[in-house]
Amino acid sequence: MLGGYGSVQAMLKTLKNNANLRRRRKAFEKTARYKGLNGKALEEKVMSEKEMEAFRQKLRVEGKARRRRLAILAVGTFFFTALILWILGQVLIG
Repeated sequence: MLGGYGSVQAMLKTLKNNANLRRRRKAFEKTARYKGLNGKALEEKVMSEKEMEAFRQKLRVEGKARRRRLAILAVGTFFFTALILWILGQVLIG
């Protein structure tokens, strides 16, 4: 018995599968059409430049508000944990 034969066999199988994928170009060129809940194809909505800029601005504002909330939560959690540890220290010391 040769050691490591299973890993060599797995490597060869992977190489073979990759070669099969290269031959099958359709797997990479498909454009999917999605259907909504009612079974009809979803329509792609096109935005004007003005609408797109307003959408981006809205995302920026929402992202900034979310980051601010997370920062406040992190600082509050830090101080709360420090307070609990300080109180435990005072109780244990005596």
